[in-house]
Amino acid sequence: MAPAGAEPTARTGRHVRVVANLSQSRALDAAVQVADAAWSAVCAAWGIAPTESPRPPTLHLLSTRESFDATLSRLNADAPRELLAFTHPPTHTAYLVIQPDASDAILRRIGLPRLTSILIAHETAHLVAAELVPRHADLPEWLAEGLATVAAEHVLPVMDGAVPHREPFFSTMMVRAQRLAKNGSLPAVHRLLLDDLRGIDRHGRYAVQWSFVRFLMQFEERRGWNAIARAARDAPEAASMQRSLADALAAAIAPKSPDDLDRAWRRSIDAMTPEWDEAVRSLHTARGGWIQSAFADAHAAAWRTQPAGRPPYSIVGRYEFHGLRFQSLNVLLDRRADGYLYVSFTQNHGASALRYHAADDRWERLGSQWSPHRERRDGRFRIDVEADRLRVELHGKQLLEIPIRDRTMDGPWGLGAKAGTTGAWRGVRLLRGRASGLFPLDLGNLHDAALVTAALESGRQPRVDDPLHERIADEVRRQAQHVRVVVPPGHHGRQLIVAQRRAHALDLVRRDRHADARPAEQDPEICRSIGDGLRRRIGRVGVVARFGILGAEVVDLVLLGCEERLDLLLGGESAMIGAERDFHIGISSRRRANAASIWSAHAR
Repeated sequence: MAPAGAEPTARTGRHVRVVANLSQSRALDAAVQVADAAWSAVCAAWGIAPTESPRPPTLHLLSTRESFDATLSRLNADAPRELLAFTHPPTHTAYLVIQPDASDAILRRIGLPRLTSILIAHETAHLVAAELVPRHADLPEWLAEGLATVAAEHVLPVMDGAVPHREPFFSTMMVRAQRLAKNGSLPAVHRLLLDDLRGIDRHGRYAVQWSFVRFLMQFEERRGWNAIARAARDAPEAASMQRSLADALAAAIAPKSPDDLDRAWRRSIDAMTPEWDEAVRSLHTARGGWIQSAFADAHAAAWRTQPAGRPPYSIVGRYEFHGLRFQSLNVLLDRRADGYLYVSFTQNHGASALRYHAADDRWERLGSQWSPHRERRDGRFRIDVEADRLRVELHGKQLLEIPIRDRTMDGPWGLGAKAGTTGAWRGVRLLRGRASGLFPLDLGNLHDAALVTAALESGRQPRVDDPLHERIADEVRRQAQHVRVVVPPGHHGRQLIVAQRRAHALDLVRRDRHADARPAEQDPEICRSIGDGLRRRIGRVGVVARFGILGAEVVDLVLLGCEERLDLLLGGESAMIGAERDFHIGISSRRRANAASIWSAHAR
């Protein structure tokens, strides 16, 4: 944030002008980028070509809740106090506050918070409607708010390439829509078109509106959505906007009926695959991990949608604090109606284990231990969950062992942050089975070298799993027992030529010892040796050091036929580390964060 009294800085993009009293230009640039991307996406949804305006609408990005509340009171005294963003169509301006609260140091570390970026896209959608849709004031809520939320989803690729079902904000929208459908509260389409959402809270309303607009944009090649967009743009002044939209939709989907549309919408909700249920904001994906920022007056909590399953299992990963002293990041365990457990890693302290009892809104401290590494801002942790106990390691040293006697520990797990805390989670994952001694190892990334896709191929190498190979050892990749820690994928090779010439031995200066050109060790092709000099001197070929073994090891120099068959049982041995190929998911006025809000189903 800029110092008090500092002049706001303005940046003008192709379509939107952003004004903010921020000293961090990175955050301001990101705001302009998101607003411009949202403008183009919403124009495309409306069927309007985006054009550059000589006087673009303005989005004010405010750094404090106090300045936002003052602006809101001046422009709309009747607006609900829990709003943190709003658009003022008469002046073609939008206002929102950075959230969660972020200091200059935080903005420098994480850039613009994801929740703020989502709100920028949302309010930009309202600015587009105010600018380009003549009767924007008459648009039904389901259309205006649903499209604005879809716009934020469409801008996710600008935000580190996030994917909706993995981004906690949109994943939680999916969970809410599915919950409403499951308990019979999801309205029928004819009710939704009339904005009849009685009995559904504010968060649920957003989920319903978003899921319906999202569905229309995917249903029947967008025929229904395109008809609604045209009808909204061209609706005569005297006509009922709601009736015009309903008639246009019915005509576009004919011969299907509104009931058919309703069933298809519900099927689309059921097919969603959310990974997170964010009880209290805010968590967002970031470069293979997550950034978690808690509002100043509420603990943040995000739960995985799938149960951990019966013990034993482990949760491993790293955390890093981005804020000041005595912040806490929490690993949440065993979410149930009667409460949950969590392990808290506190800056300048160590680790603690606590249990929350929902029945009497009570915390129970199960154990706490100072860490010799407590001055560090980051930590490598492992939490081993067994049927009768919980073990906590930090930097490879066990800090806590807590007995557990009255819980099955098979409920969902999650990530949390103490109020006012901002930090990063890296490589956090659940590992099935008992502790293996390898720390931390992502078993999902381990494959046998033969199963790794070749550089220019999209699938598995043919015949790599032939249990007996061929009599001539022309493909030996699969039987390799010792490989380097990082192995490149298998490239195109030659049949029946098991090795090409080695690197010139006279060039070997501490880097190319035993540099075979093919996997076969001692059988290079015959060729002139004038440029090769001495090929081999005193040395040792093999693995010098290793940190662990995941399976049995074949020590025979030559494998007999029967042993080849038995080696099929050793397929679990992982010879290399594979690549990650799938990185493609209001606040309360109370100053005391009630723990019940963390396990409740309603996000703040």
